Amino acid sequence: MNKTVNINEITNAATTDVKNLEEQIDKLWDKITDMERPLGRVSDFIMSMYWITQSQNDDVTSPLTTIALTAEELCRQIEEQRGECFSTLHALKFGKKQTVADGVSA
Repeated sequence: MNKTVNINEITNAATTDVKNLEEQIDKLWDKITDMERPLGRVSDFIMSMYWITQSQNDDVTSPLTTIALTAEELCRQIEEQRGECFSTLHALKFGKKQTVADGVSA
């Protein structure tokens, strides 16, 4: 039992798959790049809270200092993961790898 293969059907299906993949990459790219500014603002806010606690010497500020430093570390980890996603998507979207150290395409 031989089935006739229609090359146009295969080509159309592959083209549709590629377009869907490109749309998904574009959506992810938008989300990853849109995260940068709010994440930076949260980090700045947290560090402001930390510096305010450093000007006080009482029992209330010690837990706030711990919270601020822990939150800043979490922001750093999130930014690191966001950066990895950015680099991967950059390679998929533009076909070249973005180097983090100097911001120049390799």
